[in-house]
Amino acid sequence: MVTVSMGFLVDSSANHLFVTAFFLAGIGMFQTAVLANGRYNKDYLRYTKSFCMTQAVLFALGSIFALLMSGIPILVIVIGTVMTVMIGIHLMRFYMIQARKNGKQNWHLI
Repeated sequence: MVTVSMGFLVDSSANHLFVTAFFLAGIGMFQTAVLANGRYNKDYLRYTKSFCMTQAVLFALGSIFALLMSGIPILVIVIGTVMTVMIGIHLMRFYMIQARKNGKQNWHLI
């Protein structure tokens, strides 16, 4: 969904609001799947409610800005990229804090 919608974002004849919504739906479905499957993580890496809420807020804010700027395709892609990077940084920060807290650091594997 994401790659298809990115192709249509640069098409001048496409409905940019629909394409932006389709783009965000693809990112949202992926993020929902990641959070839903968090229950299969190790005990110390299970997502807390505050973590899930922060992820949802980051996605919601990025979505609002992207929808407001749907007429400018390059800005939609930049906003989507920044939103995804922020969500990823938040995920890595959660992992590092939980691993450090539980003494499960495997930094030598990186």
